[in-house]
Amino acid sequence: KGPLHLTVTIVGQRLPASTITEQNLNFEFRYPLPQSAIGKPSIKVALDVDRTLAYPGDRRALGLAIATAEVVNPADRQH
Repeated sequence: KGPLHLTVTIVGQRLPASTITEQNLNFEFRYPLPQSAIGKPSIKVALDVDRTLAYPGDRRALGLAIATAEVVNPADRQH
């Protein structure tokens, strides 16, 4: 069916879509934290995909399995 497009919205700011293909199924995407989110005790993050699938007997619309999501201060990241 072609690539899947993932759009991330952080505190209401929609970021450019990322593309998931058969070549990058084990992906890691990094997004800049909007200035309006920095220093807040909690933030709202939404992940949206451009299509979903369903399995027989399962009424959920499934889009993407996420193993880990984290907010990281770049200054704290080891290189």
